[in-house]
Amino acid sequence: RQRAQRRDLDLHVRLEAPVRVRIDRAAETAGVSREVAAQRQSREDRLRTEMSNRLMQYDPHDSNNYDLVINTGENSLDDAVDRIVATYQERYPELVP
Repeated sequence: RQRAQRRDLDLHVRLEAPVRVRIDRAAETAGVSREVAAQRQSREDRLRTEMSNRLMQYDPHDSNNYDLVINTGENSLDDAVDRIVATYQERYPELVP
């Protein structure tokens, strides 16, 4: 698998959600309209992609760059955390107390 700059004891995780869910969350969190949130979301998505491509030479949308991809539109934050911790513990059992 191809990954961006692999390091020891790492776990590459991508948290994603449908755009409409991300816009709704952003509007609620920032206290702005859906239109403003949609504009911000579009700009952030573009800038994050450009930054990943230019600075780290990888496509952040390619799921092959990650050990774990979690859709937070379908999973709660607690479920996402549990999955991340479980995956890390499975990968590095020698670190589990």
